[in-house]
Amino acid sequence: MEYLEWRECEYDQKTVVNFYKEEDSLQAALTRVIVFTSTPDKESNKYYLGPAPLEEMASEEISNALIAPLEWRHNLVIWLQLLKL
Repeated sequence: MEYLEWRECEYDQKTVVNFYKEEDSLQAALTRVIVFTSTPDKESNKYYLGPAPLEEMASEEISNALIAPLEWRHNLVIWLQLLKL
């Protein structure tokens, strides 16, 4: 957990939530999930650059995959697991 807190330190908001599947909105699929969020508050979030088109964000993810493939692969696994919910 300490590593996660350190790695995600650029996000300025941390929230604990439950995730629900669309087909079962009464039973949480995952509970107590920590979500790190970047807000547009430029004082508390020095890295906020503003909104970006989906294509630009996707391109940045691909670039990150080439720079840091192991970390990117780890993030991809998390996204794929979330998409299966």
